[in-house]
Amino acid sequence: MPHSATVSRLERAVTVAERAVELKGGTVTLMSLQLRDTDPLRVSESIAEKINQAPTFFRGAPVLVDFAELKHIAVDKVAELIEAVRQSDIVPIAARGVAEELREELARLKLPYLNADAGKSLDNAESDKPEEKIVAGSTRVETRPVRSGQQVYARHGDLVVTGATSAGSELIADGSIHVYGALRGRALCGIAGNEKARIFCESLEAELISVAGTYRLFEEIPEELKGCRVQAWLEDENLIIEPF
Repeated sequence: MPHSATVSRLERAVTVAERAVELKGGTVTLMSLQLRDTDPLRVSESIAEKINQAPTFFRGAPVLVDFAELKHIAVDKVAELIEAVRQSDIVPIAARGVAEELREELARLKLPYLNADAGKSLDNAESDKPEEKIVAGSTRVETRPVRSGQQVYARHGDLVVTGATSAGSELIADGSIHVYGALRGRALCGIAGNEKARIFCESLEAELISVAGTYRLFEEIPEELKGCRVQAWLEDENLIIEPF
């Protein structure tokens, strides 16, 4: 076989291999499971109660397991609690808030450890963006409806959507979210911990809204507020929703 033909085949093989995968950086929104009890049974029961509230939303969901509120936790408890989470129909993909001497146990459990600043909130990348985007200062403006499956993220500022959003869409902002139409899907504002952020919409139809990690499911919203022009904000760690 001619040498040039061999080289050509090798080059084609390298080209195909390079196309097989691609590594990209991005911001991922992730639910944080804050553990407040060291009893695995009580943790399992509490998770089951949450899943029963919205099975299609929580079942099989990836979560960041947060140990920060558990003080002086023993090594064996780390394994028991992670196993309780894994058996509860949600999927732990990383942990945080664990003392340094316990991180070897996380490695044994094949669970990555994230530092305190990682994944601070409820918390996905800006994928499949709507076709038209205007960025003015720290505010991101979307002028076309946000379709199902789209995720729109306003980094370091507010998000303004001038049309409606579809079920299955996701709006994310470090600041506030303003929707001049029907708000469907999920809306998560203040995801970097900004408790002053708010959500404003012309018609509340969202499956979930969240302010700085405190969320409310559609089933938990009073009937008289559904489909209404409302705003949502945090007050004394409670999520308040009122007409405006």
